Amino acid sequence: GVLQPGEQKEFLLSEGKKLVLSVTKEEILVDRSNAGDLSFSEYLQTKAASFTAKRVKTGNCNITVIQDNGYFEIFADDGFVVFSVMTY
Repeated sequence: GVLQPGEQKEFLLSEGKKLVLSVTKEEILVDRSNAGDLSFSEYLQTKAASFTAKRVKTGNCNITVIQDNGYFEIFADDGFVVFSVMTY
């Protein structure tokens, strides 16, 4: 899919849980703070609840997402930016 700067895409998981992907002109953000139970790990709650990366390209952001049970591979900016994300 394609996201324009300022847009976001939500990936709905079970029981109201979601993973959110947002794009700005400068960066891409993956927020998994509402994607599952992170209470077992302070690190996951604070430092690993979301990830950002600088954009490599300008304009619209081409995104490919491959999803498996509890795991996402996200390829953004035509694959120049990659996130590997687990949900709990």
